[in-house]
Amino acid sequence: MKILAIETSCDETGVAILEHTEGNNVSLIVNALSSQIKIHAQYGGVFPTMAKRDHAEKMVPLLINALDEACLLEALNSPLDLDNKLNFLFEKNNDLKKYLDPFLSFYQKPDIDYIAVTVGPGLEPALWVGIATTRALSMIWNIPVIPINHMEGHIVTSIFETTNSRDF
Repeated sequence: MKILAIETSCDETGVAILEHTEGNNVSLIVNALSSQIKIHAQYGGVFPTMAKRDHAEKMVPLLINALDEACLLEALNSPLDLDNKLNFLFEKNNDLKKYLDPFLSFYQKPDIDYIAVTVGPGLEPALWVGIATTRALSMIWNIPVIPINHMEGHIVTSIFETTNSRDF
């Protein structure tokens, strides 16, 4: 089972692909990350609307990078007509729509079983980018979503035993 994981709770955009194999083994296949620390440094903290904008800009390149590195990225034979299926993004994430439309129109559904996304706690504008991206991917690719609590994620990952730099 493969899981695409998306994290946008604050000032880092993260995309990872995990694989669950027999027993309780979970391997990290790919981890793509973009930090916003330089963007926010001049403000002495995270500026939420700038974080949201940067998440929207970085999401598709990170998705492409992660899926390509995991050998899960394939172009469609002919572009997919989304037929306004992503119009829900106009409400809070119009800038995200302009990046997701071409991505989802050009690439096939990858061999992914679930999409996990951070739903809180975090900065609301930043969280909405990950949630909206996940909603769009789930809708177009017909893949179920696993909502993740950011703090519970920290707790759970601390109990995994590290077997090498890519497995936990």
